[in-house]
Amino acid sequence: MGWKLIAFEYHGKLIAIEIKSTTTLRKDLFNNLIKWQHLSNMVAENCKLIYAGSENHTLLNIDAIAWQNIEAIFRDPLCCAPC
Repeated sequence: MGWKLIAFEYHGKLIAIEIKSTTTLRKDLFNNLIKWQHLSNMVAENCKLIYAGSENHTLLNIDAIAWQNIEAIFRDPLCCAPC
């Protein structure tokens, strides 16, 4: 199965987002973002997982954001840690 990851620049920082349709947050959902971190030398704080759950969480220093709160990525000026 291929990667479904979006990478873009925001406020001068590269951000990676992966979208999952599950409502259950599991550690294995972060595997592609972790691989991306290693390939791109990206800090974990610049990786975001959007999922179908109802609450935001942080796991492995990666934000898991409920789809209803997706605007938080762009609203929070600290969402992108310095490289």
